[in-house]
Amino acid sequence: MANHNNFILATPTITTSSTYPTIPFIALSSGQIPLKLTHLNYPSWCAQFNFFLFGYDLQGFIDGTHPCPNRTSATFSSWMCQDQLLLYAIHISVSDSIDPLITSTIASKEAWDKLTRLYASPSRSRVMSLKERLVRPRDSCSLCEYLCSIKTIVDKLALIDTHVSDDDITIAILNGVGHDFNELTAGIRAWDHPISYEELHDKLIDYEAYLKREDLHSTPSALSANTT
Repeated sequence: MANHNNFILATPTITTSSTYPTIPFIALSSGQIPLKLTHLNYPSWCAQFNFFLFGYDLQGFIDGTHPCPNRTSATFSSWMCQDQLLLYAIHISVSDSIDPLITSTIASKEAWDKLTRLYASPSRSRVMSLKERLVRPRDSCSLCEYLCSIKTIVDKLALIDTHVSDDDITIAILNGVGHDFNELTAGIRAWDHPISYEELHDKLIDYEAYLKREDLHSTPSALSANTT
């Protein structure tokens, strides 16, 4: 039985005009785009799919710079074949809950544009929702999960043309990490220059490791005190 998570790779032997260069029929295996689109990870999925598009020089199918030629053109058949393979690539790279949203689309650009409208819409309500999530406290999730969630929200805002400054990211994180990090956050607040997300991430991870070491060192002392 055929594996529907893989394309068949082939190159057509079609002579094309100078307007449209020879189009290789690009295949895509499920391993090339391992991250499937969900309702929560559009920026990561979009970046991943764009790597594939640019790597195989297929972005013109998506951005409209390589439109469908006339039916009478010698390149029409090969263009249609590649576009349908690309449309299939989009279908197999989205989750089961999202695939029905693009079932009616008949071209790769149509499917791509629909996903963009759904998940990269710069609506005021979406911007407000993301900004609200940005300032939520860490609560019970791990530090790594929390920092990754902040970066994901910032990336989603950037995708809809809403820039978040380093200072705003820093304030959100320092307010959200919790009281265990008060000593570190107080020091960072006193700095007279902004700190990047990457630098803040490293400092928080290092400080968490320090707290864990301190906790290990204090545990034996507490146990011995209880036994005397």
